Amino acid sequence: EREVALYSYLMGGNVDLGRCPYAHNALRAGVREMLNAYAWEHPATRHALVNLGDELAGLNTGQKCGLHPCERCGEPCGNVCRSCQILSEVTGNDR
Repeated sequence: EREVALYSYLMGGNVDLGRCPYAHNALRAGVREMLNAYAWEHPATRHALVNLGDELAGLNTGQKCGLHPCERCGEPCGNVCRSCQILSEVTGNDR
């Protein structure tokens, strides 16, 4: 926000960056304050966070886990879902 206001001021613009009256109750307000305070001391913080997000997004190898329909009810699971396993244990049936 500071950067936008500074850019607007330097370019001769007039921007009102008024705050939402409910912003102080939001979790992101506290996170924003913490991030701004940290970024004030360590200017590369935001850049590092963006890079971290890019790195974490790249960790998705595209491998899919082995989910198949349950042999008994059709819900996604390995072979037989836990619900059907418990039901079989309680009723004594394999179905």
